[in-house]
Amino acid sequence: MPYLNNFLHNSMAYGAVLICQAIGSILGAYINKYLKADYSIKQYCNFLIIAATFLVLSSIIGVPIIMIISFGASSIFLMIFDVQVISKIQSEVTEEVLGRVFSIVSLLALLLRPIGSFSFLLININSSAVFGIISLFQIIACVIVKIIWQFYENKKYKINQRM
Repeated sequence: MPYLNNFLHNSMAYGAVLICQAIGSILGAYINKYLKADYSIKQYCNFLIIAATFLVLSSIIGVPIIMIISFGASSIFLMIFDVQVISKIQSEVTEEVLGRVFSIVSLLALLLRPIGSFSFLLININSSAVFGIISLFQIIACVIVKIIWQFYENKKYKINQRM
């Protein structure tokens, strides 16, 4: 995100986004304690869709202060998603393999992070429209996951009905 300074034409934009994201993450963690603890994959996708929607809207509006605040609002839902998924892993995985599962999740995150950085290196980021496009792809991917999961649940339900 350091490239935000380039297309917002403000040397403090990156710092402002980091501050808004930190505040959003704190708010998300606080809000999360009032939410139920058992969500489905489709409901997890809703948190990601809402987070991406803020970034799509901010890129359409194009006002720098709204874009900066949108990153903070997006962070609220990303934090809720993160906490919920980690809590789900903790409750579903046996204690004997929990450390290995968290290690694999962390390893995947570390391995995928450079791919994202390299992708942004290849993309010419000179406008906020790039965030809108990337966020739109995130929304589409989440909708696809929700549809696939619905087919899986329907198939599982039909199999259980036969027994």
